[in-house]
Amino acid sequence: FNQEERRLTDPRLRLAASLALDRTSLATEVYGGLALPATGLVPPSLPGAQDDPCGARCQQDAEEARKLVGALPRETKTFALDYVASPVGDVLAGGIAAQLEEVGFRVTLRRHDEREYLGLLLQGNQQFICLVWTADHPRQEAVLEPLLLPGSQDNHAAIEDQGLADLLARAREQRSTAKRQRLYAEAERRALARMYLIPVVWFRSHLAVQPYVEGFVVDPLGMFDAAALRIES
Repeated sequence: FNQEERRLTDPRLRLAASLALDRTSLATEVYGGLALPATGLVPPSLPGAQDDPCGARCQQDAEEARKLVGALPRETKTFALDYVASPVGDVLAGGIAAQLEEVGFRVTLRRHDEREYLGLLLQGNQQFICLVWTADHPRQEAVLEPLLLPGSQDNHAAIEDQGLADLLARAREQRSTAKRQRLYAEAERRALARMYLIPVVWFRSHLAVQPYVEGFVVDPLGMFDAAALRIES
């Protein structure tokens, strides 16, 4: 949710939206075997990833979601879901909107082509957005810093949390890998406790390799060095 729009800043709104979502059905019906229900921001393939940092906040609880929605002001219950139009994007956005409406939200789907969507984000006119994020290197910070740091061009929720920013800065400056990972994990827990971002699914890759291929090693981003591959003679 865009935190620059005052009516969308209520933390009960963000929690209710998360509790309304059946991530298992979204992962299965939209992506088939290519996605898993997300229980955090940092996917399990990355070093330092936590085991279920979101906890009950990322488990569907429609009854609790309805209670939270019932306590919200009328204007906060109504918002647009902005997303990039595509066959998969249409199904995902439709599924999310349907689940949100089941607990009392009123959601308007707003389809955009890629150029329109980028313009919307640059102008800060988004409301509730669907965002796909891929880390550009296999570290926690490649997910957390772009999405959560104030001033980041990828902080499309307009998050301004000095405590969170301080945690990320301390993690970045830490030379010890173990301490750095713990600080990033603490930052992730803080972000999820406030539900600034609502995790929905993680993507996964399927790779098939013949047993006679040697040197095949997959890194945490699901990539491999083709130059290291060889055929067993």
